[in-house]
Amino acid sequence: PSCAVSPTVFSPPGQGGPFPEAPHIALYPEHLTGGIPRAKGGAEKLFGEAVERGLPACVLRPGNIGHHSATGAANPNDFQVMIMNACARTGLAPEVDNWHFEMTPVDYLSQAIVHIASEKEHFNAAYNAVADDRIPAEGVFQQMHAKGLIRDIVPMETWCSSLSEHAARENAPSLQLMAESLSDLTLYLADESDYDCRRFETIAQSRGLKRPPVDESYFDKLFTAMAA
Repeated sequence: PSCAVSPTVFSPPGQGGPFPEAPHIALYPEHLTGGIPRAKGGAEKLFGEAVERGLPACVLRPGNIGHHSATGAANPNDFQVMIMNACARTGLAPEVDNWHFEMTPVDYLSQAIVHIASEKEHFNAAYNAVADDRIPAEGVFQQMHAKGLIRDIVPMETWCSSLSEHAARENAPSLQLMAESLSDLTLYLADESDYDCRRFETIAQSRGLKRPPVDESYFDKLFTAMAA
């Protein structure tokens, strides 16, 4: 068995690092804010107690799980995918210079997790799986513009207004929620925290797993899947 917990268990975005692949992170939960990070901190505490009682387990801390590198299949409720969907629906993207998309392709990540969680020598340890090559959102939006998925890139205030207008016209609460949550989302999109992922990457490489490049071709597959 394994316990999957994201890096938000360490601290609020942008505050510190490099964060270790340590199974016991008692110093961090007390600094967490928000329901999700606190819940994950609680989960890791329970994990530690279970290991102490003899449960064979490992902690897996993925960052943002990106779409499938071959099919483009994605989680529609992933906040980065929701941002790109919102851009396509409104025909506009925001002007940003500090947003970055952090993605680990789900097919690569799932294969690595299977290896880690099914081999006893990997138990009672923790593994961070966070991409170190964050992609500037500005470049992704320019790619969407070049493909005709959006018609313009506009100031943030204009984009937020467009989200609210489309939300009201299309009865789309998700767009309104995004417009109201951008200050929180920006914390994650502007996050430049460091995560030590050497243990995770060493195991993946030892099993012959190669991380697919998160490049223009990778996003093209997502856009094709979105349009299908």
